[in-house]
Amino acid sequence: MRVPSTLLLVGIAALAIALLPLPYGYYTLLRVVMCGLFSYLAYLSWQSGGQELTWVCGVIAAIYNPFVPLHLGREVWVLVNIAAMGVLAYLLPQCGSGGEGGIRTLDTLLTYTPLAGERLQPLGHFSGK
Repeated sequence: MRVPSTLLLVGIAALAIALLPLPYGYYTLLRVVMCGLFSYLAYLSWQSGGQELTWVCGVIAAIYNPFVPLHLGREVWVLVNIAAMGVLAYLLPQCGSGGEGGIRTLDTLLTYTPLAGERLQPLGHFSGK
């Protein structure tokens, strides 16, 4: 699963800030952001074939759903936020950063190029001069 680590770090930071007593508007925004983030992570996990992680992220996205909100007590939301931070922290080492399918270095670039070692002529050779 290839997800930018900054996306996960921002999610962890937003959930950590939510542990503080803040205005209700922040928690509403947090629901929208976390629902979108975990829906995206569930989609990426589904694409890469991780069925368990797809379900975990999908359930967390449903919990943070802003359209049909769950009305839980503050103590329960603290536990949910900590659990969501744990899932994001679990995904952090698995972020895509090179490796197979990552950035190709110069030593392998020519092996994939069909024109490797060919001497090319200028475009003027088609004019017939």
